[in-house]
Amino acid sequence: MDADHMEAAPSRPRDRPRVACLVLASHAPAVLAVTSRVLVSAAWRMFVHLDRKSDGSAYREALGEAAAGCEFVPDPVEVFWGGFSMIRAMLKLLETARERGEFDRFVLISDDSIPVRTPESLAELFDPAVEYIDLIRQEPGTEFYERYREFFFLDHAVSSVRTRKPRLFSPIDDAFLQKIGELQDLKRAGKKALDIYWGSQFWALTRSSIERVLMTIKSDSHLLKSFEFSAIPDELLIQSVVGGFRSSILVEPSPMYVDWDISPGPRVFRDVEDFPYDLMPYHAFIRKIEPSEGLFLRNLSRWIASSPSIYRFGQTAPGVEPGEPEESWAVREIYLFAPDGGHVIGWHGIELAGQVRFRWTATRSLEWKISQSPQRRGKFRVVLPLFMSMSREFCEGCRFRFGDKTVQAVRRGRAIFADFYAEQGGDLHIELHTPNLISPHQSLSGNISTSGIAF
Repeated sequence: MDADHMEAAPSRPRDRPRVACLVLASHAPAVLAVTSRVLVSAAWRMFVHLDRKSDGSAYREALGEAAAGCEFVPDPVEVFWGGFSMIRAMLKLLETARERGEFDRFVLISDDSIPVRTPESLAELFDPAVEYIDLIRQEPGTEFYERYREFFFLDHAVSSVRTRKPRLFSPIDDAFLQKIGELQDLKRAGKKALDIYWGSQFWALTRSSIERVLMTIKSDSHLLKSFEFSAIPDELLIQSVVGGFRSSILVEPSPMYVDWDISPGPRVFRDVEDFPYDLMPYHAFIRKIEPSEGLFLRNLSRWIASSPSIYRFGQTAPGVEPGEPEESWAVREIYLFAPDGGHVIGWHGIELAGQVRFRWTATRSLEWKISQSPQRRGKFRVVLPLFMSMSREFCEGCRFRFGDKTVQAVRRGRAIFADFYAEQGGDLHIELHTPNLISPHQSLSGNISTSGIAF
């Protein structure tokens, strides 16, 4: 951005949107400390809902000076995983933020998330005309539809499916009996009929969409009560309300990257070797970051501060502290992408999915030629970011070939990669060999596809 349009830090440039970052916090103060420094530099306002069960002193100690950039929501609720209490916490965040000023966009994250962009690119990331939220319509009979249609109450120690300190016995009190009575009344009346949409809990919505969501919630007690007795409503309520007016808005996926391509998921990131290679242009954050890995967090903090971005990894990472294996940072990464342009042998034509361009492979064998310095040699990692996920069986059948060496592909997120050593410099010839190509209707992903955008 031109310096003529900038105000002195930390003021917000006049033409940048006002962003409120809403943080659901419960267990990761060390990660939030890293995130808050980046978001404050981006001139975002941070509002934090700390689960009533959590230790506030641990957050104050971990945040230190960064606490000045975080406003904690007063009178927080006790949050139970999968319960409506998560929605109550989110509504408190929205209420607090709206009382503090007029924001152009509201971004919901968790305290175990970190940005994957610099403050400068975060400030300019979101298209003002686009809503960033996963909206996947559910048909009757699907798992997520049944989470709404059936009746659940997960907001009490008696009925909670996850508790931080398990108890052999939890007493049935008047509050629990009252909620069971409300559930019985709702069963007699029936749940509100509406289209159900499912998606990631985390989103980035404009002020106009937030106002429409809040107006719908406040004016429709039947809808709110129907979701109160559903399962994991944080992945259903906002999504279904926004889905109801999606024909009048532009939508891109959630800005939060979560790796579900492992079992059990999601992946918890503990070191640089865990990090994904398949981040998309709309991703702004990644979770879950392990809060107990202090060395990893310190290196991440220094990396974010001194690198152009961690959105796409460079050849090395600066500022690695003693104790972190240098070889895990020093690998030279080579990214392979689908060819741009018109007709290319071995590839189908370019397709569009939202703002992302991609193309499918048309043969089982593909080749890339990578030009490099004649003197360059050593350890290389070849990375192929995929537009869609692939099945485990398909991945296990993929092989990279470098000269006379063949290496099986390893999957990380939606990307596959392989490591090899180049004994001498010069151009690299890399081949990819896949199993028989099948359509997306026959497999999780069908054949290989890669992004046509070198992000």
